[in-house]
Amino acid sequence: MISQKHGFKALSWIAVLTACLSLTLVASAQASGDSITQVGRVTVYIPESFSNPVSKRNLRFSKELQADAEQIMATQRKSLERAYSSLRNRGAVRVKVLYREPWNDLALKLFKYSDKTAFVSWQLVGYSASGKILGKTPVFPKDPGSNANFLTRPTKNECTLLEFNLFDLGTWFHTETCSVKSPPAKEFLRVALGDYLLKSDFGIGGWELQQLKFALEPGHRISIQNGYFVCPDLAKYFGGSTRIPLSVKESLGGYSLKVDLKARTAVFKYVAPDQQMMADRAEKIPGQPWIYFGN
Repeated sequence: MISQKHGFKALSWIAVLTACLSLTLVASAQASGDSITQVGRVTVYIPESFSNPVSKRNLRFSKELQADAEQIMATQRKSLERAYSSLRNRGAVRVKVLYREPWNDLALKLFKYSDKTAFVSWQLVGYSASGKILGKTPVFPKDPGSNANFLTRPTKNECTLLEFNLFDLGTWFHTETCSVKSPPAKEFLRVALGDYLLKSDFGIGGWELQQLKFALEPGHRISIQNGYFVCPDLAKYFGGSTRIPLSVKESLGGYSLKVDLKARTAVFKYVAPDQQMMADRAEKIPGQPWIYFGN
């Protein structure tokens, strides 16, 4: 029989070991850029890429997907070119770009862009030769729901609508003729993919984490069977479910977990999105001007 004195010593050592383990976990998480948090009896690791995602530049996209991106951008260029023509028809000879919103710092960081106007909505403003405003276009891009749609844009922030005329000296020295530019298809696709990184967060694993937190509380039967954490008592509160996969990985992320059945504790690690897998599974939605990366 263990004496009370020895029992206190044992408990003290357990407390010390637990504290050391916690410090080790924190140090490891900090070193890798991850963060950790405690959810009930579960230690949760959260990759830095969840809180500070960065869209990779070396992704591979299929030729078919690149052709889809080119088609989308071609339609966007035509829309902008028509806007220039409408200002010309009103008598405008010069155009300025009027930016409408504050800089999108989140997108600039996500895609590593230094041009602060890269992801800001704009209008085209047409001026007469004397500087009178003759009209404004609708706001562009027409669909601001994807950051990729901001990339087809005016080549210059100020330009001329005058065409060169040999007999008009006023047109001889206009080098900033109004035009529209688009990025390479791969860049359009990279930015379109990056939008989904902001949406991934904890969608894959959040439900399982709540189940795990419940099951580890004392009084519930738990076991590990064939790659699943099993708790029959889950069924009553979680829609009939009794099993949690020990690992799940999809293109938009996933998780892995390890359970100590005796201590009734677990380590739950979120898995960051696999950007190349997202690129490989992407597809253009038929009849829609956008690319879907959510598979």
